[in-house]
Amino acid sequence: MSRRGEGSLVPIPTRARAIAPPALPVRIFGLALLLALALLIGAKPVAAKPPCWETVVQDWYEDSTIDGTYARHCYTDALKNIGEDVRVYGSFEEDIKAALQRAGRNDRLLQSSGSTEPARPTRKVGDTGEAEPRPEYFQQAFDKLGPREADSMPVPLMILSGLALLLIAAGAAGLVTRRLRARRAQAP
Repeated sequence: MSRRGEGSLVPIPTRARAIAPPALPVRIFGLALLLALALLIGAKPVAAKPPCWETVVQDWYEDSTIDGTYARHCYTDALKNIGEDVRVYGSFEEDIKAALQRAGRNDRLLQSSGSTEPARPTRKVGDTGEAEPRPEYFQQAFDKLGPREADSMPVPLMILSGLALLLIAAGAAGLVTRRLRARRAQAP
């Protein structure tokens, strides 16, 4: 005796599934995520321009020489505002005086020649008179990416933190989408 229905296929009714657009909260979350990403990438902090004496001091701190040409008052202000330890233990005072002499010489040259552009000082290395070798491209790239001051944030760290936030947001969006689909499936 054969059992009832054995060997025959029983049709399973299909459920109609409509592809619905994402819910409004998911759209808002996506737009907020895009806006935050655009602000993170495109926004640069607006910083006030430091006084010129700080620029002179920063120039000296880089390699213990003053390479740039600045206004005379910048040199004197830097000399007034520098710390006592740098004045006593470093060569800052002598370097400032040498830069002031260079600035005075450039001023006299400008007056005698009638030119409007100041002469740029050339820096020499050692006693041989050879020009300083140009840094490699790899080193230049790291110098551009790295922070210039103690209170600045490194660019690679900002990129990694932005990527971490983006991954967290993507995981949260997936979780929200899964829960919304589960609620829709239970609702009929």
